[in-house]
Amino acid sequence: TNHTRPGRQAHLNRLYEHNTQVHMGNALRRSQGRKQVRYAGPETAGPVEELIDRLVKAFREALQFLNAVQNQLQSRKAISLQFSRQISDMLRVRDIDKYVLQLIQVGTGDRVMTNAKLFLQTGELKVVKELHSLLLQQSWEKVCHIDLQYLERALLRLLWPLCSAIPKEQHHEVENNLSNIVGSFLRVSISSDPIALPNNPNLSTTSNADQFQVLVEVMITALGCLCSVTENEEYQVRLVTNEKVMKQLVGCLQTPTFNHNLHINVLCCIENLLYNPSTHQHLCNPKIVRVVMNASDQVSDTRQVEDMDPALCLKLERDLVKYFGCMMIAHMVLTREAVFPEHLAASATLFLGDFLSGVDCNLLHKWMTVQVHGFMWQDIFPNMRLVYSPSCHISPRPIDMLCLEAGLLALQIILGRDEERQVLIKQGLLDYLTCLPWYIQEGCGAHRRVRTLLEMVSSHVPLQPPSLSNIVRAKLAATHCGLKKAVYSDWYAVTSL
Repeated sequence: TNHTRPGRQAHLNRLYEHNTQVHMGNALRRSQGRKQVRYAGPETAGPVEELIDRLVKAFREALQFLNAVQNQLQSRKAISLQFSRQISDMLRVRDIDKYVLQLIQVGTGDRVMTNAKLFLQTGELKVVKELHSLLLQQSWEKVCHIDLQYLERALLRLLWPLCSAIPKEQHHEVENNLSNIVGSFLRVSISSDPIALPNNPNLSTTSNADQFQVLVEVMITALGCLCSVTENEEYQVRLVTNEKVMKQLVGCLQTPTFNHNLHINVLCCIENLLYNPSTHQHLCNPKIVRVVMNASDQVSDTRQVEDMDPALCLKLERDLVKYFGCMMIAHMVLTREAVFPEHLAASATLFLGDFLSGVDCNLLHKWMTVQVHGFMWQDIFPNMRLVYSPSCHISPRPIDMLCLEAGLLALQIILGRDEERQVLIKQGLLDYLTCLPWYIQEGCGAHRRVRTLLEMVSSHVPLQPPSLSNIVRAKLAATHCGLKKAVYSDWYAVTSL
């Protein structure tokens, strides 16, 4: 159903183009040679390396200062006006924030990754870790200078793309920073009740609006880092078995205290955890399923967009939350690694059907690009594996077909950008996308959606006839063993299945 009035779609198109081209200043200009990678933005213009050097220098100066004043910061005494000014002068938080944003808010995901990789090449991630560890020693449940909180937010903003840019063979770099990221996410324990801190009960009142806002931003950004981390199988089981992390994730979905971005990041993080079937025994329980299906009801505070009806903005925010909820249910149902609660199957079927029948895929894709600006999916395989689940193709139940359609919707949204289409090609999955319609019954919603998906991809990437070996593997994946075994087993093992 199209809920837009004339002009709204055009405005969203303009908003989409703005966010996917240049967020701050001119575009990142790239040419051959690392020295010629340049960024032009407000107030500065020069090579990215010079920007990184300024950022690292500011980090080192902040680290040196904080080490020197640790005893004063650990004191329970109120911070004097003179010391407060000294903190503000020495930390240079505004400069650090500016440098970080100029690195990460440069347009599309591949440009963000380029800058993140350049930062990693400097070997200065250890400075980020040292500074972050020092900040986590400052409790927010007592008097805490707000510039320390802003500095923690800036570190997390930088870590978000860095966690995606770190190659798997260097996963120790993620390991070194993971405990700090989790520490920021657990800054305050969240339940379904509005926040009240033991020693700072007025944090959520207007008198402390800045502190409350930065707390929300720190937690949202820490969650963004966790979303990047949870794309890596190395950490999925570890995080899902961390009782504090899981309790916090569920609590975030139940509280009305926070805005929609927190709910979106929580659901995205849990969906990534579900990419690993070993996590399903921990996630596939009635409480989490109910919380996921009710999460969109908590969305009320939406970002207002010029020339758009607030009611439409609210619907799009709720649709985005429902989208991630549908994907979580689809992974729970189709992988069959854990038994989906039978008494919730009817409610889940209704939840999926209601969302899929009313969603505008193109509008949702553009809205997601606006809201999750700069994020890039690094792994398309889990969603491709989902739509090749034998449960969808061998005597499927109604809920199985709806989960299949949800998986196809996810591929439509993810592959709507060139960066993710390149990931699809790099992972060798284009042939499997081409073969997919052969195994979906004609006339159903899933078949119409897969045709739309292929038309969309083929308008950007030439589709070639699949290789014979991939045709065989696709057949075995859809009708017998699933995509992971079919793709990653050797040829002898595949042909003997």
